[in-house]
Amino acid sequence: MDDRKTIATTRRDVLIGGCAAAAAAVTPAWALAQTADETRALVPVREGVWRTQEEGFFGLLVETVDGMIVFDPINRGFADWLNAEIARRFNKPVKYLIYSHNHWDHVTGGQAFDAHDPVTVCHELARKSIVRMQLDTRLPGQTFAQGFDIELGGRRVELRYLGQSDGQGSITLRVPDQGVLSAVDWLVIGRLPYKYLYRYNVDGTIASLRAVEDMDWEIAAPGHAGMGGKDDVRVTRRYYEAVCDGVVEGLVAKRSADEVVKSLRPQLAANSDFAALKEFDAWVDMNIRGIYEQIAKVEGLVNEDD
Repeated sequence: MDDRKTIATTRRDVLIGGCAAAAAAVTPAWALAQTADETRALVPVREGVWRTQEEGFFGLLVETVDGMIVFDPINRGFADWLNAEIARRFNKPVKYLIYSHNHWDHVTGGQAFDAHDPVTVCHELARKSIVRMQLDTRLPGQTFAQGFDIELGGRRVELRYLGQSDGQGSITLRVPDQGVLSAVDWLVIGRLPYKYLYRYNVDGTIASLRAVEDMDWEIAAPGHAGMGGKDDVRVTRRYYEAVCDGVVEGLVAKRSADEVVKSLRPQLAANSDFAALKEFDAWVDMNIRGIYEQIAKVEGLVNEDD
């Protein structure tokens, strides 16, 4: 049985994320389908799988004959709403509650499901952070290091840790029978990564994206921005690689961040796949500067006085 101790924090006022997205259940039309309606919603993805929506934040809901699986409560207000929606629409217990990683803007409010007494699962690093930062949520009673499979009502859900990316203990969730995959924050489709990427491990994110490309799935429903397929993930990964390559070239040549931005931005804009990503004009300079700072620190090129 899970430890139900909860501890307090506050809700961030500013939402981080992209626009809402929707998808048809069985046809490739989901890949580009978008909606400007940023509200609380359950968006069908595939049979028995819904994308849960709180404005620009998204989780996942999986139905089985024996009960429901919730991937991220997001916050207490949304979790209360989702709990009521599950009772109204499905009339089934929540059997598993999964936290995608440690960030409070995705995993607070888990105690909304306490009456179901779900098995509450996350990566061991995520639980350590949740406890340390005293997040206001239901504490996980089940953790794992590399992978954890859920078998419920004839359906399997697979959780995998692919290494450092964004946050602590960030995992993927895959529903094999429907070809659905989800990951939160570091897997972003159809949009640039968020601003300066301060929370990201960029090299780890690239490695994780490559691992995702090798998995068997058809539609990804991430925690922010749009949904899409493997071609969309490849664009995101190639964008990261292009920024990193350009930054490294500039650092080796001892160019400043300003100089790298000036030379690299037009190169990225010349790639039609990159230029078509949402927030390109607004965030590409910030992406370059954030990755420049991260690589410079990793390579020991930043002094304390800089």
